[in-house]
Amino acid sequence: MVVMQAREKIILLGGGGHSKVLAELIRLSGKYEIMGILDSGLEAGVNHNGETDIAKKLVDAAVDSGADAVKFQTFKAEKLVSPYAPKAEYQTQTTGNSNTQYEMLKKLELDTGAFKELLSYSRERGIVFLSTPFDPGSIDFLDELGLEIFKIPSGEITNLPYLWRVGSLSKKIIMSTGMADMGEIEDALDVLAGAGTHRENITVLHCNTEYPTPFEDVNLLAMQTISDAFKVRVGYSDHTPGTEVPVAAVALGATVIEKHFTLDKNMPCPDHSASLEPYELKAMDLLTNMMFDVDEFIKNVPVWRFTREAPYAAIRVSYHPGQNDIDDLIKKTFRLKDAGFRIGIYGIEHPSITDHILETKERCLKLGIDFRTKEFLGEWEGRLYGTFKYEGSVCGGEMKQSECRTTEIIADPAGYVYKCHSDLYNGRNPFAHILDEDFDESKVEEFRPCKFFGDCNPCDVKVKTNRFQIFGHTSVEMKNIESMKANSKIEETSIIINHP
Repeated sequence: MVVMQAREKIILLGGGGHSKVLAELIRLSGKYEIMGILDSGLEAGVNHNGETDIAKKLVDAAVDSGADAVKFQTFKAEKLVSPYAPKAEYQTQTTGNSNTQYEMLKKLELDTGAFKELLSYSRERGIVFLSTPFDPGSIDFLDELGLEIFKIPSGEITNLPYLWRVGSLSKKIIMSTGMADMGEIEDALDVLAGAGTHRENITVLHCNTEYPTPFEDVNLLAMQTISDAFKVRVGYSDHTPGTEVPVAAVALGATVIEKHFTLDKNMPCPDHSASLEPYELKAMDLLTNMMFDVDEFIKNVPVWRFTREAPYAAIRVSYHPGQNDIDDLIKKTFRLKDAGFRIGIYGIEHPSITDHILETKERCLKLGIDFRTKEFLGEWEGRLYGTFKYEGSVCGGEMKQSECRTTEIIADPAGYVYKCHSDLYNGRNPFAHILDEDFDESKVEEFRPCKFFGDCNPCDVKVKTNRFQIFGHTSVEMKNIESMKANSKIEETSIIINHP
């Protein structure tokens, strides 16, 4: 089971038999192997507003976020657009219509000296410098600068002379495919290969060119279609708000993620509003039994992905005696700590093992490991343990009906989504699949009818603190709780979804 908390952006890996849903939210494997976050590129684009000092600050922000590369755009406005070309709709919405697209782009140009300065500065800061060329002269200039990776924008994928010129350099290539069909992608790959670039050096990015891209139009499965059809590495160029879609893209096999970012969304420029601010690049927690290869994790997962403002560790390991070994957890914890991750261990004070958990806590604290305890939830030897928001919801004497919704995305190993853990563990009524093209957080937000109040899972209704330490949070919210006799016609919603 994987749980991704929608409102607080927390991914939880817990329970048994995990699956491809660390893959459909970090990669359907069945064994907690976390793979695939190989390259993350932050697209500064033209968010420097034509100013080199702002461009350098974007380099700094990219470094601080843990990105592998920072990318700009190299162009001459007069070679890119007609002086009379109108702006795109999103550009008009963000910058007004007082000037033409040519006038807007002219202000966003950086000269050759600025690019040389940014390349040098990026090397000093230890990050790969990239820039997308938009004309033959810009291709030659970036080649002269010594760039080893060339990024082809969506708008040039049908520009065959442009592709030939880039392909003839025999460099590594990342190519976006916004608005292109499969035939056009195939033609582009053939031209690049014919010019001298081997296919194994090409990564194709699925891309939607709407700024910002609505979640329902993302269609991440296109990556798999491209991969299967052309046998190339694939990735995702993201224009959606937030970080959820890139995470899902990595889960589905993306080896490169490109994401627009800015210092301030309110700055005047066409792309700022569809970009992430630096703090938004650090918004993920991981809860896990840590039954995975930590060396592979360290190799593939940047430290910044698990850094955020909160008074406890971003990676929280659940210790369950008999399921995982504490000596192994301690060893792995030190490996992750040494790599820079914020990590701690949690143990449940089950009445039968409380002394062992407290002794383990003392041992870990002496070793310098953050070990915290959680209360046991549920019934044990006739006593109910835990503080629950809805009286009678756990081990209740009467089954009632209600309406409820989860504040988390709860998925089973096959990727089916449930409204609560009780439904999950009993295999009842999935309402969606995480690979559905129309699946988004709005479906999780809906209240759904339930007739199993009284048999709720303790984890769903326990009163607890959220990641900001605000007390009163529950994983499942409920309303309209009443006796079954009040409305005998209530029915469970059951949606049958075919496996992809």
